[in-house]
Amino acid sequence: MNTPHARTIIILGTVLFFIGIITAVVLFMREKNAETPPPPSESTHAPTGIIVPTTQIQQGELDVISVSPLDGSTKISQKQVIKITFSRAFKKKEIEFLIGPESIFIQEIKENILTVRPVSGWTEGTYHTFTVNFPQDLEKVRLYHFTTDGTPAETLPDTRDEALLNASDEKQREQSPDVYLSNQAPFQNDTFSIRYEFEPTVRAHFYFIVTPKTSNQEQVQQSLNAWMQFHGLSQEQIQTLDIRYQ
Repeated sequence: MNTPHARTIIILGTVLFFIGIITAVVLFMREKNAETPPPPSESTHAPTGIIVPTTQIQQGELDVISVSPLDGSTKISQKQVIKITFSRAFKKKEIEFLIGPESIFIQEIKENILTVRPVSGWTEGTYHTFTVNFPQDLEKVRLYHFTTDGTPAETLPDTRDEALLNASDEKQREQSPDVYLSNQAPFQNDTFSIRYEFEPTVRAHFYFIVTPKTSNQEQVQQSLNAWMQFHGLSQEQIQTLDIRYQ
């Protein structure tokens, strides 16, 4: 007999039936997605250097718009001339050029181009890092690197002027402690090991990854602090560094 109560039961049963089907489909899709990992995305090598398009530079602002050799270049001649093109003409006091390993070089400014020539050549078979600093804007740092050709000699005689090198080291330590400390890494002892990576986003800087070799965190921090002080960094400079523990 088709009573109102019977019709209600039929309708309710139909609704529950469709809800059950929908739930089963959702659970099936979730299980399938969990079993099938997403396709790997293409990895692209992000350059460490920052090249700013002229369209993003405000009128009158000084910034780097190109470098030669290109950032990340390899097998570069030891006599390679570095050319850095800026967004406008500038004076020497408006920029500062630093390179590691320390080398003797000659700078020439012509309108908006800085040319850097090595006196006796860049170090053979070596990873070089050079930075452009802006004394009027200490938050702005532009960093690039290249690797020279050849095989590095294990015992290469150093004929560079020691006083000049010490002065250059001191200047880099004071103005760019992260760049200076990166030249002392990687390093390890019985307590920790340390290596560096480069963070290309503004503000661009080196950060340091510390791997403890003991569970005593205080001992690790004391040993790390002593190592950085040994290389001439003050507590104020150490506090500005980006140090990350693994």
